[in-house]
Amino acid sequence: MRTRLVILVAVAAILAALAIAQTPTRPRTIPVIAQTRVVPTPDPKDNACYPGGSMAGRCENDNHWNAGWYYARWEQGIIRREDVPAIYAWVLSQRRPVTPGQ
Repeated sequence: MRTRLVILVAVAAILAALAIAQTPTRPRTIPVIAQTRVVPTPDPKDNACYPGGSMAGRCENDNHWNAGWYYARWEQGIIRREDVPAIYAWVLSQRRPVTPGQ
């Protein structure tokens, strides 16, 4: 009698599991947010090689563009001459950087 009860419970559990597995589920919807690619306008404050920058038209390779990044910050007074890596020190002129508000 006991084995019949165990078998009956096992069969009921299997049938319940199959019934749950067969139940159709609602598909998950993932909201899609429209993405627009915003291309920033080059700003000479970001790199002196950008149009309008003090090195515009003279940047021919990556070394020049990297130096232009430091030069723009030096011109604005954000970094000191000593903060510019030695590899880009050639870009600095003898004049003082322009400080904002002057």
